[in-house]
Amino acid sequence: MDAPPHQGPQINERLQRLILQAAEKGIRIVPVGASGIDKSTEYLMRALALGTNGTYTFLTDHSGIGNSHIKPSTDSYEVETLNAILVRILKSYTYMPDCQQNIPDLALNIPDSIVSTIPPVDSTDTSAVQTKPDPKALNITWSYYPNPTNGMITILPNTDIRELYVSDLSGKVLQILPKLKKDERIQVDLSGYATGIYLIRYLDENNHWLSGKVVLQRTS
Repeated sequence: MDAPPHQGPQINERLQRLILQAAEKGIRIVPVGASGIDKSTEYLMRALALGTNGTYTFLTDHSGIGNSHIKPSTDSYEVETLNAILVRILKSYTYMPDCQQNIPDLALNIPDSIVSTIPPVDSTDTSAVQTKPDPKALNITWSYYPNPTNGMITILPNTDIRELYVSDLSGKVLQILPKLKKDERIQVDLSGYATGIYLIRYLDENNHWLSGKVVLQRTS
């Protein structure tokens, strides 16, 4: 879009209702900010993407085509062609592996969603085991359940975790849980997110990513 909707209580209420309905159905909104938008429109489009676990995208002046575009409110970004970025986003959202199937390399250039030195945890019902190939390293065991879940998930680490991250398959961080204690159960609510696969991950003491995936699905 290139302009915000008309303001008014009815329109605002309808937008909020439609965002909730889209998220409940697993519909992800991927807005594209065109020339002519202002900061209020960018804020709205980011809210649409965030509320449905989508991705906000935008046009820039690098193409030299069309009217000028505002600079996005972000610290940094990489310039891609519109076709390339939309294909990359759609690929990340349309693949739905079985919950016991390893996540394949979709060429999404996500540095930490696929652990290279340590294979990712593959949780089934109640547990996920992570073992380093280095015999001198500690065996890391942690569990999270239920998987699949319709919202709440319980995480039980066997070691202190400085920060645990919940992200989607595109690598976008959705939650940061600080200072998890060993053998202390913590509950995470995923019910506000769209249906799909999510990653839970943290850095160990050797700065290796340990990650596992959880499937969020809606019950009728």
